[in-house]
Amino acid sequence: MEPANGPDPKRQPACGAKVFAWAGLRFCLPSGWETGQLEKDHGWLESDFKPVMEFKTAIVRGRFSFRRHLKQLETASSLRLKRVDMPVAWRSHLNGFHARAFTWQGPRLGGDGLLIYCPACRRATLLQFFRNGGAVVDAVVSVLASFSDHGTAPRPTLAVYDIQATVPLALSLKRFRFDSGRFELVYGDRRRLLTLWRWSPADAALRHHNDSLPDFARFNGLPADADPSAPSREVNQGVEWCWPLRRTWRNRLPLRFRRRLPPAAFRIWHRPAVNRILAVRADGQMDYDLFAEICRDYEIVS
Repeated sequence: MEPANGPDPKRQPACGAKVFAWAGLRFCLPSGWETGQLEKDHGWLESDFKPVMEFKTAIVRGRFSFRRHLKQLETASSLRLKRVDMPVAWRSHLNGFHARAFTWQGPRLGGDGLLIYCPACRRATLLQFFRNGGAVVDAVVSVLASFSDHGTAPRPTLAVYDIQATVPLALSLKRFRFDSGRFELVYGDRRRLLTLWRWSPADAALRHHNDSLPDFARFNGLPADADPSAPSREVNQGVEWCWPLRRTWRNRLPLRFRRRLPPAAFRIWHRPAVNRILAVRADGQMDYDLFAEICRDYEIVS
């Protein structure tokens, strides 16, 4: 499909369902779908512990070719691809994108696929829907109807598993880890680092630290030279530490040449209703108002 006009920059998922947001992509999760496995630009979604969708995405440098990318997919895997006409039910939801539809068959599973290219942001996205994993026509349509790969102030920028947050687009994802009881995601640029944590179950985590958030923070995110007994202030169901910016010659070095950026702020709070602990830490030249806004937007979703 080759639309004459570019995509609407304000296109945003609009639904009452749970939103999925990762690697620059956002869409509404169909009922029963959950986050499966994530890599930096790649992931799986599941339903009843079976795969229903796989995605890969990347910003394209230079000229984009559907034929070349589909050929690379076929060559690099055991999949057999067959180009097909775009289903009518999909077509109206892809205005503003260039897209190609195909079917695919692997050694054990098969399904339907889409290669989507956005001429505005130059992002290419591969979506593969599993026929044998519980994906149905209505679910695929709901994903495409809410699909977005860029926009003006998209919110949230992160929505996976049970967490949701809005991180400035200028801060790229540096590293992440999702363990059963502890999530950690680190974003940054040349001057700033932002770290998000989530711990569960909170009651068990706090029990080992005298049911005290400051004591827990001492071993979980609080800078080693900070006094856990002297937070700067209390916040809703939590505490916060702030440090003045120390202007030194090290602050002017690129991020890769510094041992660490000076801490700017750290907030940790308890959500008893969902038995979770959340924390956000800013290092380097992070504006406090921005830090506070990130904290306000960071939440647990059911």
